[in-house]
Amino acid sequence: MRKAILSVAVGLALVVGGCGGDDDETTTGSGSIDTVDAEKQVTTLGISMNEFKFTPANPELPRGPTEITATNKGKTSHELVLLKTDTDPSKLRKRGKGVSEKKSVGEIPETAPGQSGSETFDLKPGKYVMVCNIPGHYDAGMYGTLTVR
Repeated sequence: MRKAILSVAVGLALVVGGCGGDDDETTTGSGSIDTVDAEKQVTTLGISMNEFKFTPANPELPRGPTEITATNKGKTSHELVLLKTDTDPSKLRKRGKGVSEKKSVGEIPETAPGQSGSETFDLKPGKYVMVCNIPGHYDAGMYGTLTVR
């Protein structure tokens, strides 16, 4: 019985000792990355959407689960579609009034002015393109790149 109690006490000490507020924050030249959960390596990225751009326009992130929060600071609705492609963002294949979403890994749906949307993506190393695919927004230059190391 004593050994069982001692084992539980040691186990609890290890669990409590292993917890803490050691969230890592790394700033790159193109945005802020905050590791939310060191065990799961979840990275967060904040993107501002405006007429007609994303800020930051070219962030770099580590691979793995990434929660992107897109805040609409503009006067019209915007969305963020994430495409896995090496193609120059200004030269994407058009489909109707927007770009083809064939290489989409997901999106943050249309967001009203003053609102935010979030989505978690499991990002593999490589190049991605962010676009707002609301008719006319891509043509107005609302795109950017995302590089995953």
